[in-house]
Amino acid sequence: MSNALRREWTQWDGAGKPAYTGVVEVEYMTGETEITHSDHVRWNKMGTGYDIVAWRPAVVDSEKVETALDTQIGGEHYKNYAIQPVEFITKNKMGFLEGCVIKRICRYEDKNSLEDLKKAKHEIDLLIELKYGRQA
Repeated sequence: MSNALRREWTQWDGAGKPAYTGVVEVEYMTGETEITHSDHVRWNKMGTGYDIVAWRPAVVDSEKVETALDTQIGGEHYKNYAIQPVEFITKNKMGFLEGCVIKRICRYEDKNSLEDLKKAKHEIDLLIELKYGRQA
């Protein structure tokens, strides 16, 4: 089963065990997820929050495809975050100035120090002026 073909969640009713054997990601009633081998999962319903509601084959390191988010030109300062600033900015549909402020606040200790903080402050001042006028 190819990673590209089969990454969507399969709803699970608790009957038996899937035919798939290998590393799986399971979602519990609690909303938590876990990655483990399919042989280590309790597939039958127990009547607890840890009943499985969905599963899918997990991506293991050897199957991972490098994406643009895995590549950074000019440093490593964004790669250490659980979610990169560009992901946060895009998923939250933020505007240009808001995005600039987020990225500068995230990186200032690792890249341009005081200069990034001054730029973020300037961008906030611009945002206030453009949104609320000069007298704000």
